[in-house]
Amino acid sequence: MIVPASPDHAVAICLHNRIVSALIDEEFLADADSWSIAESLKAVSPNISIVLLIRGSAAKGYPLRGVDYIVNDSEPQQVLNALKKRVSR
Repeated sequence: MIVPASPDHAVAICLHNRIVSALIDEEFLADADSWSIAESLKAVSPNISIVLLIRGSAAKGYPLRGVDYIVNDSEPQQVLNALKKRVSR
């Protein structure tokens, strides 16, 4: 598990390492206008699985391009299931 300090750091990590999945907190998308960290990660690592962790029942109008799974923070099993789907491929 790697916890990057910033979205730019996450992209650099994915560029130089084989990362299977990324778990992104919805707060990382709060400032995204038309391009998201998920799209940036997919640009440097097209096979990465992006899991978006949200609070509440729905994503709040964030750009969801590049997101493979949306899971709720109140249901940890959803997070595990989403990550297991990707790792078992």
